[in-house]
Order: sequence, then C-alpha cells, then structure tokens
Amino acid sequence: MANPFYGEAEAEIGGQRYKLVFNFSAIAAIENHPYGCSFQAIARELSPNDDGSPKSDMKMSLAALLLWGCLRTKHSTVSYDDAGNMLLGEDGETAVQALLECVSKAFPTNEGGGEGNPRKRRGTSKAI
Repeated sequence: MANPFYGEAEAEIGGQRYKLVFNFSAIAAIENHPYGCSFQAIARELSPNDDGSPKSDMKMSLAALLLWGCLRTKHSTVSYDDAGNMLLGEDGETAVQALLECVSKAFPTNEGGGEGNPRKRRGTSKAI
C-alpha cells in the first residue's frame, strides 16, 4: 500500500537530474516559507473539481512553492526563484509533470484500480 502524504518523482530539468520528494519536510517548508500557505490550502488547490477533473487554475506562485518544497529533501540549495525558473524554462512541462506525479503519489485515489485500504481479514489470527 502507498505511503499517505509521501510521494517521489524524478525528472531531468535544465540538463540536471532532480528527485522530488513530497513528505512532511516538504509540507513544513512550504508552510513556513514567506510566501507559504497552510497544508489545508494546498490540499484545497490540489483537490479535483466536482466532476473529478484536475484543476487548471493553480497560481504559478503556488506551483513554484510546491516544486521548491518537493526539491528541499534532495536538493536543498535550490531556491524558490530557481523553482519558478524551472517551471518557466524550456523543461517547464517536464517539471510540471514531475511535480504532478510526486504530489499525486502522496494523495493516492482508488480510481483506475489503484491501491486502496486492504480488505478486512475474516476470522482471527492464530499465534504461532
């Protein structure tokens, strides 16, 4: 079963390989950044529309903040401005796709046959 609130993705951006990690440290960094926002606000922005389609109106500042936060674990020298430039650079689409992959792994759904909660076992377990 997938780890809740944890996701990883890799991408080559600007000729360099990056590993994005969405975890508690990323959430804390995002919340404590001067441009940061609460985890609840992030979750609202990332939740799908009522019809299940992904939102397409995320602010660029939030996308840069999420990318920066996801890079903190493995690439602590990348700044918020660097993350924004990655999104606007020639590999911007790759950066966005990696960010979406990373975050979607942290918030898995059961759509498409994904893993959900395991079924309850019948009976009782026996001690060996």
